[in-house]
Amino acid sequence: MSDDQSREQHEGQTNFGHGRDGHNHNGHGRECHDDPDVRDPDDPDVRDPDDQHAREQEDKAPEPNQKDCRCDSSTIDTHLCKSEGLAREADFASKQKTDIDSTIQSYTKVRKEYPNLRKELLPQVNEITEQLERVQERIRCAMPKNTTAKRLDEAFEAILRTVEKCAGSLPTCVVEPCDFDLDVRGLELVGARRKLAEYEGKMATYRKCMLELLEEPTNLSARLAASVAAVKTLAEALAADPDADKLKQLYVEARVAERDVKLIWSGYNSASEYVDRLCLTLDCWLAAVDMATILTGRLGVLECRERSAAKRCKEMADNIVGETVMRYERDRAAGVRPAESDGTQSEPDFADDVAIR
Repeated sequence: MSDDQSREQHEGQTNFGHGRDGHNHNGHGRECHDDPDVRDPDDPDVRDPDDQHAREQEDKAPEPNQKDCRCDSSTIDTHLCKSEGLAREADFASKQKTDIDSTIQSYTKVRKEYPNLRKELLPQVNEITEQLERVQERIRCAMPKNTTAKRLDEAFEAILRTVEKCAGSLPTCVVEPCDFDLDVRGLELVGARRKLAEYEGKMATYRKCMLELLEEPTNLSARLAASVAAVKTLAEALAADPDADKLKQLYVEARVAERDVKLIWSGYNSASEYVDRLCLTLDCWLAAVDMATILTGRLGVLECRERSAAKRCKEMADNIVGETVMRYERDRAAGVRPAESDGTQSEPDFADDVAIR
């Protein structure tokens, strides 16, 4: 027997009953493991209970057949609260509409009429100013000593400074240009309430100033009439040959009349200066109304969110079992693993709760 034939016979004896991979095969073509430690990983009857892969396969939820369509009911509150905020805005704005319409109508009328009124009254103001100067000169000449007039002037100026410091020299409101930030999305409940109170105060202040300014044409005529009457009274008293004490009183009255004549125009050096102040005050008042309207809407959204959150919490607390089972079924259907779910319900996204104008 040759060496090759001997080697083939030896290999045939060695591999008797085995495949080329060295494993036993039965008549059905299945592998038979003589080693009890060798298990088929796909056979659940022999799967190693400590095998991590096996546990993951058992815990794994069935693959969803479509996209995750879970609906978080809390997102409904987003729409409801936004609607409530917009409704509050609309209600607040409608309550301001009557005042706004009537004020704009008055503004348009006064803006047109004031320049003409000022031109009409200017000659009368100049005339009463000249009459007062003549009366003052006559009183000064009738006084026994010039030093008396000087001392009266000093006393009058001191009193006038005190009065102007505590009461103001002009009856008109002083309004600075206003530029409000209308974006209130970052405000939370406490801040929104505080801001709303602040701008409601601004609304009241600007509104009061606006009403005063709209009365300026009427008040202008009244101030001129009062000055005319005061100068006439001084002239009549001087003609009655007053004594020294009466002359001192008349001199001070003339100084008061002088101040009143200077205030006939209420500090406005021209018609355009008054109209600009009127326009600025109206603009600031309307801006404050806009801001208060938006803040009212924002506050409505935030208060709605607070109520909705409390309601959701109570509903969940009253139905813990049902909510838990529902959460489990939803997460399992969506393929969410237990470690990825914290068991809480997400909060709604309230971005851009109210329209920012």
